[in-house]
Amino acid sequence: MAIKRTEIKLVAGLLESEAEDTGELATRIIEELDAKRAKDDTQWVIVTQWEGIVAMYGPYPTENRAGKALTSLAAPSPGMTAAIRQLRTV
Repeated sequence: MAIKRTEIKLVAGLLESEAEDTGELATRIIEELDAKRAKDDTQWVIVTQWEGIVAMYGPYPTENRAGKALTSLAAPSPGMTAAIRQLRTV
C-alpha cells in the first residue's frame, strides 16, 4: 500500500503532540492512521480488454496514480482498450 501525503501529515502532527510515553504515542498513531485508512478506503485499478481477455492492474491509492501508471502500459495491439475504475467493497 502506498503512503499518502495526508497520512504523513497526520503522523507528523501526532509525533509533535504531547504524550506520557512512547507506547501511548505509538498506540495513538496506529489507531488514528487505521481510522483514516478505513475512512479513505478508496482504491483505483486499471482494467484492460484485448481480444476477449480482461486484465486488471493495481490497486492504486488515487485516481491520479492509476492514470500515471496507465501511461506506462504498453498496448499489445491497437485494439486494446483500458479504463480506470474505482474498486468498491460490496
